[in-house]
Order: sequence, then structure tokens, then C-alpha cells
Amino acid sequence: MHRVLIDIVSTAANATPGLGRYPPFKREIVAIASSTLDDFGIEAKKMVVALVDMERAFVPPQHFIRLVQRRLGRQRREEEMKNRASERHPAQAGNSSGSEVLQSENGNGNSMREAWLNQATW
Repeated sequence: MHRVLIDIVSTAANATPGLGRYPPFKREIVAIASSTLDDFGIEAKKMVVALVDMERAFVPPQHFIRLVQRRLGRQRREEEMKNRASERHPAQAGNSSGSEVLQSENGNGNSMREAWLNQATW
């Protein structure tokens, strides 16, 4: 790209009829235009690098939304696992006095489980 711009500057200098009479002036204009293009190229490269860095550093809001959704989903699954475990083993759920009462009142496991579920407050 840089070479194309330098060629355009040279072509423009050669196509300008008045510059042909002053060759040192023409060389100086081409040199100044070329160095200016080099400076613009350096600045453009810095700008592009800065924009790419800003884009890389940007964290979209969806990222945080997904994090919260994952955490809530994980907590919900853990609670479901705890609830399932407490349904299977009501004596180990932390309310041993209530489960002992149920065990003494009911003879078989099915009715005890049903009674415990009916007794539990959600």
C-alpha cells in the first residue's frame, strides 16, 4: 500500500507542469510528501493497534448475564440434589426428631415417606 501511495505522489509531481522548471523544489516536495505519508502510516498503525486492544479488552454484557445464569442454574441443581437426597433419607435431612415421630407412627417406608412429605413445609 505504501508503495502505491509513493507512486501516486511521484506521478502527481511529474504531471504538474510548473515543477519541471525547478527540479530541486520538485525533489523536496516529493520527499516531504513521502515522509508525511510515512508518518501517517505510523500513526494509522498505532490507531489500529489501539482499536484492536480496546476491542479485545471489551467484555460484552452477555458475558456477565451468562455468568449469573450459570451460577443460578448451578445453585438450582444443587438445591434439587439436596431435596432429592432429603426425600430419600428424611432422617439425615437434619430434622431427626420429626422423622423419628414418623417412624414410630408408620410401619412401612412408603407411608412414612408420604407422611413426611405431607408434614414438610415448603
